[in-house]
Amino acid sequence: MSNDRWAETRLSIDDLHRWFTLDGRTGTLYHRRTGRRVDKVYPDNGPAYAHARYKQVKVPVGRGFTKVYAHRLIWALYHNRWPLAGMDIDHLNADVHDNRPENLAEVTEAENERRRRAKRFVFLLQANP
Repeated sequence: MSNDRWAETRLSIDDLHRWFTLDGRTGTLYHRRTGRRVDKVYPDNGPAYAHARYKQVKVPVGRGFTKVYAHRLIWALYHNRWPLAGMDIDHLNADVHDNRPENLAEVTEAENERRRRAKRFVFLLQANP
């Protein structure tokens, strides 16, 4: 189980609303008490490098913190529930930094993989005219 999904089993939506504020127009997360932006791309720290391009948010879990992908947290805040088991959150326009709620869709893992391949093919066509 990934860190995201592990954390999702331990974090309630009420806790998320208590800790964070979502700017739905820009898809940016802020700490409710301090007002500081909390979503950022963390540097490479080992095997997580493949996913380092996604924005992440540190959230309190138990006595420590864990990182959760910002797009999953934003989706949960906007829809008031975590994504269902076996579902991924897809960036419709293929821009992984565009976390506006209207750019995020709950899709199956297979559908997400199919869309990812299609987006990569379109990107390669645009890069090599």
